[in-house]
Amino acid sequence: MSDNDASQSDDAVEDHKGLKAVVIILGVLLILGFIALVGGVFYQITKEDPEDDVSATASLANKGLSGDIILSLPQGASIIQVDLDGARAAVLVQYSGSPGGSDVREILIVDLASGRVVTRLRAQDG
Repeated sequence: MSDNDASQSDDAVEDHKGLKAVVIILGVLLILGFIALVGGVFYQITKEDPEDDVSATASLANKGLSGDIILSLPQGASIIQVDLDGARAAVLVQYSGSPGGSDVREILIVDLASGRVVTRLRAQDG
């Protein structure tokens, strides 16, 4: 082997070391990018956005939906659950001590703008 072949061999080894370093660095960057992507997705899924609550409240106020709404419920009735959907609320009411001795549940759909009950949904045995 000549000195020329040995120097070419050394250059090839140095070139491979450089390529190996580039591959390792790019692999680390790829892994870090993937971790950042998964972390970002997890953050977006789990974060609570207070702006949504504020904008919903502001939009209700802009529609004139502020103030108190009073539902007249008979004695022994209790509100179990309330769900909002835009300018309407679904109110689940349970009436205790109704005729027949069993508790009766009813869903009241309330228009928040007017404060009146739009619909009453009651299941009936039959």
